[in-house]
Amino acid sequence: MNLLAAAAGAALAVYLLASIAGRGLFEYWGADFGAFRSAAEVARDHGYAGVYDLGLLEPPERRLVEAYASDAVQADFEVIPVPYFPLFLLPFRLTLFVDPIPGWLSWAALNALALLTYSRRLGKAFNARPAISALVLLVSLPAFLTLAFGQVNVWLLIGFGESLLALQRGREIAAGTWLGLLLLKPQILLLIVLGLVVGRRWRVLAGLSLASAFVVLGSLWLAGADGLAALASLWLSYAGDMPTTYPESMMNWRGLMVNLQPIIGGPLGVAAMAVGMMMTAVAGVWLWRRTDTRRDHQQVAAGSYAASSAVAWHSHVHMALPLVVLIDNGSAWKDTRARWLLWLAVVPALLFAVVGLSVNAGAAHRLAGSLTFLMNLTVLGACIRAVRRRSGVERVDGPGPARDDVPDADTGSAR
Repeated sequence: MNLLAAAAGAALAVYLLASIAGRGLFEYWGADFGAFRSAAEVARDHGYAGVYDLGLLEPPERRLVEAYASDAVQADFEVIPVPYFPLFLLPFRLTLFVDPIPGWLSWAALNALALLTYSRRLGKAFNARPAISALVLLVSLPAFLTLAFGQVNVWLLIGFGESLLALQRGREIAAGTWLGLLLLKPQILLLIVLGLVVGRRWRVLAGLSLASAFVVLGSLWLAGADGLAALASLWLSYAGDMPTTYPESMMNWRGLMVNLQPIIGGPLGVAAMAVGMMMTAVAGVWLWRRTDTRRDHQQVAAGSYAASSAVAWHSHVHMALPLVVLIDNGSAWKDTRARWLLWLAVVPALLFAVVGLSVNAGAAHRLAGSLTFLMNLTVLGACIRAVRRRSGVERVDGPGPARDDVPDADTGSAR
């Protein structure tokens, strides 16, 4: 696995450097960091409500592209929106104190350090030896794209991971409070919230409500009611044909529909997407139907996150980072983890780089989205199977802990 990861890492490095040589920076690689930095500039000069005005966001983004991107790509410039609550944009004001390139590199280094450190913390907390090395984790597509684009998914991971650790310790209000960090990208919370309702996890929902109130009130203080109204309008625009959305490269049913429509036609593609989304949503919520999910919380959370990633209308590959780390460090997966991550983390990264170098970036991202979509469905299916298998053991044993002589579900050996 490490040899394969080294090959993938080398291919990704070549692709990254070749893209920078041909396209420059902040038009492709570093584009999200450039958008965050530009949003901080708008917030400084016009207030946080102005961040959601694409007319105000365009000048600083265009200046970055004109300064650091090649002439060949500047004609295709499009404004990248920043659809985050104002409270989450506050830390990016610090990026204005450094030049863009050192800022991007520092942001990537900080996120890489946080990713590796937090992955190690989860492993210790779950009493699990990671199935993959730091190299394999860093070259997995969600991690690589998070770092190269300058995305914020490491902080989704921390919120999600701390929520799981709190659930493991029976601290449900704290678990819900940590889930509030997922409001960075609230679409990922949709099925998780529905699942908490189905599972009657009222204390978790209370904690999430407290965190949500803090985020909303803090954002209201920063941007005012007009700013939050502009943010809501921006969210709704993502359902349309915003140029920088790129639905064909998403890891969800929407991406599958967009890519299949030229082959099977529009109506059939929409019908397939609708059926697939409904089935996936039901499966993701079904995982929470048990009132006692403390023993199964890793599988329940991973399956629910995978289902949310597949169903959410806006869902790009880098958002799968928490899922990759959870599978790696979750003690529930035992021996199967290494086999899964060999295919679901490393091979797609190698294929992505090869296709990007030999064909083009668009083809590489479409492939990445499709492969990660398959990963979401595979993980969801495995989680359902694990929870059903645990339920079967509990029915045999009756209430309380399972017998010590029950064969291990993954290794076949007695515990």
